[in-house]
Amino acid sequence: MIKIRLVVLAVALVKTYAVDAGQITGECETPSIVINDVRVFNGERLIDHATVVLGCGKIMRMVEAAGVLDLTEQVERIDWRGKTLMPGLIDSHTHNFRRETLVRALDFGVTTVIDTGSAASGFARAMKDERSSGTLVDRADMVSAALWITAPGSHGTQFGEVPTLERPEDAEQFVLDRIAEGAEIIKII
Repeated sequence: MIKIRLVVLAVALVKTYAVDAGQITGECETPSIVINDVRVFNGERLIDHATVVLGCGKIMRMVEAAGVLDLTEQVERIDWRGKTLMPGLIDSHTHNFRRETLVRALDFGVTTVIDTGSAASGFARAMKDERSSGTLVDRADMVSAALWITAPGSHGTQFGEVPTLERPEDAEQFVLDRIAEGAEIIKII
């Protein structure tokens, strides 16, 4: 049986679909999985009994009923009675220094963290590169500011020697340096 640590359900409107075997198998090498009799919170409402079909690394279909899919294809079936699928959570203000904190975040259903500043050299770039490689499967994704922008003596400088922005004409290069470090957002203190 395939161990599923977390399934992210991002369904805005829930409808009942007719599913044929061709839709489930897709053109990928990953096996299809049917999760039977699971409670689903879709971000708007709770559905007590649903069947969810996963294939090609994504949610292919969801039916509001338990065990209503009659599939002739060989798929792995998992009974999740009493368990709940829901959208991944976002932690919008973190300071990350180690990959292990992102692994732990995923254990609690947090699939994305917004890192609002970390003085850990190269960490934001390493996590961004890992995401780009397509190997991001065991940790939360991270969108990072890499390092915050602050003035000399201002908040953030108490954490040690960090670059500061002293003159407006230096701002463009300061931002380019953060991007080179892996920043995808800019935090200004």
